[in-house]
Amino acid sequence: MTNRRLQWIDNGRGVAMLLVILGHFLVLGASRLSWINVFLVPIYAFHLPLFFFISGYLRGLSQKNNKATLSQVIKKYVKRLVLPFYGFSILSFFWFKYVISHLMPTFSYYAHWDNQFLFSTILGLRDTPYTAHIGALWFLFSLFFVEVLFELLLRMGRKGYFVYQIIGIVLLICLFLTVTVQGTIWPFSLDTVPTGLLFYFLGYLYRKKEQPFAPYLTKGALLFTSLFFVMVVSLNYWISQERIDIFHGYYGNFILFFAGAASGIFVVLVLLKRFGNKDSRLLNFVGRHTMFFMATHQTYFILMIQIVLLYWMS
Repeated sequence: MTNRRLQWIDNGRGVAMLLVILGHFLVLGASRLSWINVFLVPIYAFHLPLFFFISGYLRGLSQKNNKATLSQVIKKYVKRLVLPFYGFSILSFFWFKYVISHLMPTFSYYAHWDNQFLFSTILGLRDTPYTAHIGALWFLFSLFFVEVLFELLLRMGRKGYFVYQIIGIVLLICLFLTVTVQGTIWPFSLDTVPTGLLFYFLGYLYRKKEQPFAPYLTKGALLFTSLFFVMVVSLNYWISQERIDIFHGYYGNFILFFAGAASGIFVVLVLLKRFGNKDSRLLNFVGRHTMFFMATHQTYFILMIQIVLLYWMS
């Protein structure tokens, strides 16, 4: 693995993380300024699928898991994803309890202990009054189950089964599940795992077919895919009358969602392949510290900006 390759990957993760931060920041004004949806709709159409895609690519790049036992791999993912989820969630809870609850009346209920806070956090629930402190951390549980499930599928393939056929069947099941459970939120964000697995596999598959795919990363393909992305995302928004939001389980038309997310990823991929190896301190820094920004940007920094704005406007 070369430094050149690592550079564009880190820059890619930086792009994905900055899109998440920008999306959460713009949401603050979406209810007041409808024109903000011009930016929110395309950002939400592919920023989380891009994260799953990059993670799948990195799995295809790594050979360490191939030499480890399944229990060792799961322990690694627990340390990397599950423990940070609970660690940052606990810190965020006390932040809400002792600071935010006194600054924002909306969260005043955090000042009083309730077992629901504990149970909801343990179950990794999202979009509930008792888990506002979790923020974007829900993604860690989703990625954890995607990583583990994909690892199981790969190991089935090594035992003589047709791994791509197995993965294909699982993805079809995932597609069916995602379409049927739209708007339903499950513990540990399990409802998002089918969607995540789909784009994770695309990232893994791209890594394995990277060289044959290289001739298609052209300026012409970039222009065509960009136009296609705008068209598909706009059509999905027009039909469903709501922006895509995996957090809330909103996909609109799933076929259009998938086409929009895949084309958005392709656009970023072409740009990264053409320009992503340049030294960008901002993208590289954010890309190397995505866990920190994922855990803090929404419940700390953006929330403080919101508090300042509320006091300033009042």
